[in-house]
Amino acid sequence: MRAARRVLVVGVVALASGVIACSGNGAEVTTFEPVRGEPMAPYVANAWTELPASPLGDWPLYNWVWLADGSGFVQAGGASVDGAGNITNTRGAAFFSFAERRYTTLPDLPVTSGLGVAGGAWVGDTLVIVGQDCPPMPDESSGALEFCRSGGMGAKVLLTLERSGTSWTSHTLPEWLDEFDYGTPSVIGIRSRRVILASGHEPAHLGEFDPVAGDWTRLPDAPGAPRPAAIEPRATETTVAPSTLAATTTSIAVEGSGPPPVDPYVPPAQVCLNGDRLVAWILGQPTFEPDRFGPPAVNQWYLLDGDAWTTLAAPLGGAVAGAACAGSGVFVTRYLADMTTDLSFVDLIAGTSRVVSTTSVGVLSNGPQYGLAVPVGDADNRLAVATPDGVIPVTDDSWFGAYVGRYFVRPGDTVSDGAEQETRRPSMILEGPDV
Repeated sequence: MRAARRVLVVGVVALASGVIACSGNGAEVTTFEPVRGEPMAPYVANAWTELPASPLGDWPLYNWVWLADGSGFVQAGGASVDGAGNITNTRGAAFFSFAERRYTTLPDLPVTSGLGVAGGAWVGDTLVIVGQDCPPMPDESSGALEFCRSGGMGAKVLLTLERSGTSWTSHTLPEWLDEFDYGTPSVIGIRSRRVILASGHEPAHLGEFDPVAGDWTRLPDAPGAPRPAAIEPRATETTVAPSTLAATTTSIAVEGSGPPPVDPYVPPAQVCLNGDRLVAWILGQPTFEPDRFGPPAVNQWYLLDGDAWTTLAAPLGGAVAGAACAGSGVFVTRYLADMTTDLSFVDLIAGTSRVVSTTSVGVLSNGPQYGLAVPVGDADNRLAVATPDGVIPVTDDSWFGAYVGRYFVRPGDTVSDGAEQETRRPSMILEGPDV
């Protein structure tokens, strides 16, 4: 039997160190030898630990690429600064493995100077990355690097790298996926060795990329309506049928109000991969009733069944406040009569739900999340994870940047102490509960 290949897909702007040699026919051949760093000390349960120094230099603003398979992250592009304050950009890249607790350098990225907000995944022995190529700027500065890291005005790129490869392969994004928007296309997850991506359109265009064959499959667009070109104020009233959660919003014509009113803006659908099925939901703001919140004016749930989205019954009654995606299902918060919240786990595919916490908790969405659980915080701002079986406390410090697999990561940054004094805070990692 042929051994399975692992693929990592990443979208970044980086340049790894390599050696240029000449082949017999005079063509240039790039060779690359990865450098594997020393493993950091073992993780300490429920405690933050400083990450090793990045092989890309001492600059804190790297392009962080969170990997949807939960294996780690890639730093793709960054900079270093000397004692005189001179900044040098790098297109280098490195992969940090949660399991090995160390960095491994990757080949230089075929981009101009750095990659903005990006996502990726290992698919077998292939790494896939999708993001924005940030072009060089006239005067590189901390602000310019921050802009690049946060999604600059560069072209969309999709790159793949074999685990033992010496260079990246660039792939063309299909036109239906190439929409300029902050941090898109975004990585939804991995299904059947294909990476699922969502564009920045409203509704989002969805597709699957096969990193081995290098081909695309377009999926049905996410549910919803196109964003209106303009929003005109209008008076509305919302009524809720007593036996259902279906809400009806009725327009009220206002005499002399000018052009015909435009329908109120409906937020875009959130698309989530549960197991190997795609689900989605559209939630508006909860309605307000005297001294309490009521059901949201928009409360729609969907399951992708073949080539079409099927509308599902609302999984919960009451004043749904929000929903968060996990690989195991969807976690839904609701406002209670006393204005606190509870938290429920919803399996949209099975059509079941159950309350996992009756205390006031809030889902934390500080950054990307790829795992079977979701980060939550309690009234005292303590960090925990919500699982289908309940809430597990983690630590008193709830500040983090991403939750990937079972790991919380907090990228380093620089904070001002006033009077031109700055303090650099190192990058940290915390191993959460195994769920």
